[in-house]
Amino acid sequence: MGDNGERRRSKRTDAGLPVELPGGVPARTLNMSAKGAYCVVDHEIPAFTKLDLVIHVPVRPSEPPITVACSGVVVRYDLVTDEAGREQHCIAIYFEWISPRARQVLEAFVGQ
Repeated sequence: MGDNGERRRSKRTDAGLPVELPGGVPARTLNMSAKGAYCVVDHEIPAFTKLDLVIHVPVRPSEPPITVACSGVVVRYDLVTDEAGREQHCIAIYFEWISPRARQVLEAFVGQ
């Protein structure tokens, strides 16, 4: 088989990028691709919840991050325990809508 059971078709990268969810709810990516992100949030967000989100993607250290707006759906919710023993709410988001330019920004970031 050779893929270790991996079903993803898009390259992913570990990245702690700031994300804004509806109502100004903060989140942070743990990893992401140009098609979705796995994020830590401050409360449970059930699977199949539709979200509009904004991701702040760094370009260069001397420049402000690029703001990427997209819409997605929560495809998985996990309650995990971090190294310090604290529970964290994590969600996997599939991007249902993202502009071609925004997808290019994410592809360039993930490909770095």
